[in-house]
Amino acid sequence: MLNWIKQKLSNTWNWTKRQTKKIIWFIFGITIIGATGATQLNLINSEPIKFPLTANTLTEKLEYAYASQEKLRLEHNEMGRQYREGIITKTEWKTYLDVEFDPLNRELSYFIGPNREKVMKELLNVTSTDPKDEIQQDVIHDFKEQFKQSKKWKINTANLLK
Repeated sequence: MLNWIKQKLSNTWNWTKRQTKKIIWFIFGITIIGATGATQLNLINSEPIKFPLTANTLTEKLEYAYASQEKLRLEHNEMGRQYREGIITKTEWKTYLDVEFDPLNRELSYFIGPNREKVMKELLNVTSTDPKDEIQQDVIHDFKEQFKQSKKWKINTANLLK
């Protein structure tokens, strides 16, 4: 494919091989920069989760994400119970997993993962969390459990993503 492009550019505009190579590298570079820039723009404000208007800080957003994930887990358990008891079919169960549970759980996990450490460092007022410090890990665990059990938010998992 690359040779075909080189040949067409050389024949069409009577460019030398060196000029053709420069143009191809230029086009390739612009393509890479454009793709990278588009990716970075998407990452800047690409939170697919609909946070409540009152969730302004990262800590509040993390609390909401943990509480949403906990509610989603409970709904998953209920759907699993209905499947085991024959109330819903295997097809309905698989559809629930593929269409509702997996995408929501994935997006919540994508948000929680990178932000958990930031928030925990802020809450503990430390520069880094130490996985070997049992007291610190107990405090982090307590924060996560409080976030999961939070009744501060009215969570509707059917309307969680943008």
